[in-house]
Amino acid sequence: MNDALQKEAESLIQLLTDQCEELEQLLSLAREETEAARAGNFARIIDIYDERSMLGERLETFQKQIMSLKAILGSGVPERISNRISEVVSQTITQDNETRTLLLEAKNDATLELAKLKIARRNSQYYMHRKRKGLALSGDY
Repeated sequence: MNDALQKEAESLIQLLTDQCEELEQLLSLAREETEAARAGNFARIIDIYDERSMLGERLETFQKQIMSLKAILGSGVPERISNRISEVVSQTITQDNETRTLLLEAKNDATLELAKLKIARRNSQYYMHRKRKGLALSGDY
C-alpha cells in the first residue's frame, strides 16, 4: 500500500473512531434525557435536545468525510468499529423510545389536568353568576 493510501486509511479509521465517540456521547445524552423525562425536568430535556442537535450536526460532518474517504479507498468499515457503531446506535434508539413513552405519558397527564382545570373554571363561573350564592358571597350576613 502506498503512503498516500495508508494515510487515507488511517484518516478513515480515526474518523470512524471519532464518530463512535460522538455516538457514545449521544447515547449518554439519550440516557440523561430519559432520566430527566422520568423526573419531569422539562427544562433539562430542552437543554439536552440542543446538545443532541449539535452532536447530530457534527455526526453529519463525520459521515460526509467518511463517505468521501470510503470512495477513495474503496473499502468497508473495519468490522470491530462497525459493530460498535451499530450497537451504540441501537442502544440510542431504544433509549429514545423509552423517553418518547415517558414524554407521551407526561403529555397525557397534562392534558387530563387541563381538562380538570377547565371543568373547575366553568363550575366557578357558573357559581359566580348564580342569583343565589353562599352566605359569604351574597352580602346578606
